Amino acid sequence: MRDIDPDIAFCLYRAAPTKAAKDAVVEALDLIDQSRVITDRRIQRILPTQPIGFVRPERAEKVAIPEPLMQELETWVDLASRGLWSITDNAFVGGVSPKPYLNAAKKILTTAERAGALKLAGLNTIASAFDERVLVAVVQMLRDLHKNDEAGAITPRTAWGYFDCLIPLLERNGEDAFSVRTILKTDSWLKIGRRNRTEMSPHLRSFCRKVVTDMNARIRFLSLHIQLRKKAILHLKAAQMTTGRQAERHLEKARRFGTCAAFAALETDAIPARVSSVLKTTFRGSGAWLCLGHRKTDDGRLMIPAAYVKNGKPLFATMSATSRLRGLETLRWYEKAIRPLFGDHQDNDHFFPAVQKPGQALPYCQLTAAAAARRIALDVVWHPFELNPGMAEDGENLREHLAAKYGTTPEDSRKARDRLTTLGASLGFTFDYADDMRMWNIFRAHQLIDWADEKGKGHDVNLALFAAFLSERRNISDIEVLADVAASAGFGREEAFTLLDRGNRGDRVREKEHFWTSRGITGVPAMVFQRQHIVVGAQGEDTYGQILDQVAGGQPA
Repeated sequence: MRDIDPDIAFCLYRAAPTKAAKDAVVEALDLIDQSRVITDRRIQRILPTQPIGFVRPERAEKVAIPEPLMQELETWVDLASRGLWSITDNAFVGGVSPKPYLNAAKKILTTAERAGALKLAGLNTIASAFDERVLVAVVQMLRDLHKNDEAGAITPRTAWGYFDCLIPLLERNGEDAFSVRTILKTDSWLKIGRRNRTEMSPHLRSFCRKVVTDMNARIRFLSLHIQLRKKAILHLKAAQMTTGRQAERHLEKARRFGTCAAFAALETDAIPARVSSVLKTTFRGSGAWLCLGHRKTDDGRLMIPAAYVKNGKPLFATMSATSRLRGLETLRWYEKAIRPLFGDHQDNDHFFPAVQKPGQALPYCQLTAAAAARRIALDVVWHPFELNPGMAEDGENLREHLAAKYGTTPEDSRKARDRLTTLGASLGFTFDYADDMRMWNIFRAHQLIDWADEKGKGHDVNLALFAAFLSERRNISDIEVLADVAASAGFGREEAFTLLDRGNRGDRVREKEHFWTSRGITGVPAMVFQRQHIVVGAQGEDTYGQILDQVAGGQPA
């Protein structure tokens, strides 16, 4: 055996991927040194000429987070990860694991303390620990630790993951994440760790390798739609044996499992396409993408147009009626047993009717139309919420923003604008879209609405802002424009300008935003009827009418 000097020993230790592996390396190196007392020449010949004497590197000095700050952090993490409140299940649903958020925040806080950017013992709230000055110091220290291979060093990819977790943690607690976004976009060291969109995560790479090399894993994967279909069938049977809310819950689970089964069948027995493309699959009307065949012995076909494929080439796939994977069987079952459980399945040509029907927009106009048809008086109160609280002052191009955030193609964007314009006209609202239309930071606009609401005109100002942005394409983050909107609602222009210029209502608006995000609101539209029934997402005039019939009872909703 060649001599193992301290540098080689340290390299072996660092190469171990887990704590258990590192412990095994340390034990192995110690065993080699202990074996030197053995006099057997065969053992002596394979031992290094010099003792290794490896000493485990010291861990970075542990920084303790004070208990009050830790409790506040845990509250933040809970708000960011627990999902939406379900009024039917009386619980939060759709949450995610809190562990990534907690680990990211703890690493940022402890590194900031080590860097001397703050003193945790002197903080009254963790909010101040995430300002730009502190975050810059954290990145610089992490970069230096990594460069010098010191205790506490992490890779750029791990650091990128921590900072990426900070964005939803801050935004869902009503804090501004603009500095975090800026650092992620501009720091050269962190950008090294950014995983390309086309690059697999280690977990996904391991899964794919197992599917390819392990026959049992491959069979489980290819038959996943069958297992999901069986779960959906069980819930359908349970719904028939129960009544009321319990039956509704079983039907909801049947819809979920059944939809997942159909999606899995398309992915495994047809073609592995992008999720966003598969969800847009149509199966009726001219140009339908999916054909399930007219007879039991007919094969099925799927065609995804070039505009929805990354490489710009259309995708074609055939699903054999005799395939051992039985994907076509699952799709036909879904069409007959699950799809009719969705309210608009007859009028919706999408194979997955949970995908929003084209034209389901303008929720406020649809709500008022439904109320007018029923002669129900609405008492509307608007509350602040920002989908993009980190939006830059000069805004972003609307088309580019939607493409980056949702993968919307130019053709999708054009069609959506045409549909919205037509629908808006039918409801008495004018859309004036353009290719250079921009999205704006709306925090100042919320301050104006809050001020006007105190004076009984919040509703009028909110509608005027809709018109200014969507009909007139004006910059509703600009104080001059907001002052004009205030004047159109009967306020003094100079008074409104001074109020917005000083920003005195900013803290008040942040508190209101935090109130709603803390109750699970993560998107708009979100409507609360009679202060107790919440409906999230655009529903359409018919659905809003049904909701009003159920909860209003002829009284203000």
